[in-house]
Amino acid sequence: MEIPTIENPRLWRLSLLINGETMTAVLNSTVADASLFHFSIPLNPTLAPAKALEEAIYATPMLLSDYARIDIFCSTESYTVVPAGLSKESAVISGELAHIAEPDVDCTTHIDDTATDARIVWAQSAQLTNFLGRTFRNVPLRAHISPLLHFFHSRAESGNGPKLFVHLTPNKIDVVAFDTGAHLLHCSTHAITGVNDAVYYILAIADRHGMLPDNADILLCGDALMRQNILPILRRYTNSAMPMIFPSAALRAGRDAFSAPFPLIVAPLCE
Repeated sequence: MEIPTIENPRLWRLSLLINGETMTAVLNSTVADASLFHFSIPLNPTLAPAKALEEAIYATPMLLSDYARIDIFCSTESYTVVPAGLSKESAVISGELAHIAEPDVDCTTHIDDTATDARIVWAQSAQLTNFLGRTFRNVPLRAHISPLLHFFHSRAESGNGPKLFVHLTPNKIDVVAFDTGAHLLHCSTHAITGVNDAVYYILAIADRHGMLPDNADILLCGDALMRQNILPILRRYTNSAMPMIFPSAALRAGRDAFSAPFPLIVAPLCE
């Protein structure tokens, strides 16, 4: 993997997405269009998550440069959604009641504000949280679902009628639903093993909220192959399933934006 050299990191933005298997970096110039590039580094599965991440980061020194801005997101299913007005103490208790922390793992609870009437309460191992805090000072960690929720809400506000948004990766699916007034109805992330799992979650959640057969737009984004395989199946049950239009503002960064992780692409659009 050949990584381009960055002459002046202070004119660049770095975004990281960390999951259990890989760390993906997206870099984009703050002064030049069509500059975005991204790469992924596999994490050593034989090491503890924090140690594997440390090994990957220190093996890639350019990640430690002094960038104009750094954003770090963790891909996780270990979250719950609470009302935006809930106090921090009550939000932490809600996370405990929802068992967001892994059993027998010392975890740190994080709370992400969003543009909606909800907050994301999520858990990450304290060891990994502390390592990232030491390595990237003053850079808050956020759950991957937070920029998605923010971006989908902006799309729900600008349209008419209820909407169900689906973000696809080969092994996870995020589903976010809003009513006609852009009020959040549903937000969840599920591990999947293939197309059938994804279709099940989409249809089950849509049916739960009265969105079938054609009572809401069902908009898919993320992995292109997954979308191509899922849409024909969904259209047996609804005529309102379609690909989501890629945000035009993100295209200024370059065509590599199409293949970069969607949460990292939309995060700058949510500021």
